[in-house]
Amino acid sequence: MKKAELILVAIAIIAIGLKISHVPGGAVLGILSMGLLSMLYITLSFLLFKAKGTLQTLFSVATGFTFSILTIGILFMLMFWPGASFMTLIGSISVSIVIIISLIKYSSSKLPFYKSILLRSVILCLICATIFMIKDNWYIENQYGDIPEYIEAYKKAQADPDNEELRREANAILDSVYEEKYKYSRK
Repeated sequence: MKKAELILVAIAIIAIGLKISHVPGGAVLGILSMGLLSMLYITLSFLLFKAKGTLQTLFSVATGFTFSILTIGILFMLMFWPGASFMTLIGSISVSIVIIISLIKYSSSKLPFYKSILLRSVILCLICATIFMIKDNWYIENQYGDIPEYIEAYKKAQADPDNEELRREANAILDSVYEEKYKYSRK
């Protein structure tokens, strides 16, 4: 179980690098690896954390649910999908609570169960903090650096999220570039 988690984390890290580097397939690899990692956490957390007893089993299931939410939130952030900030915020708060509980329990009992949860929680929190520290428009500027008119239209649409016309204008610019570049139309 631990090997599956490590393999999925390694694939997710590689996928993030590929996505940021604009390598085709990086996004798909990221979606698959982080989605599977999230499913692993939400369904098999009690086996992954090697829970013994009812209290540890309940804590491991709650921790798995929390890790799953945060993993999906990170995926949404990296894919720039709606709802990313909310999910990542809820996941971060939940993981902070898990860290506090694990720290208290580990300091009093020194059980490896709490140590493994604490280690995973801290790593997820660091990844999340790193993503939150990235400048808001960095990803758009990195992804669409060769389309400056789209970047400007996107920034205007983000500044006024209730203005549907600005969002349509930004999408129209991107569509026209794709139509010209790939002879493709979404219409």
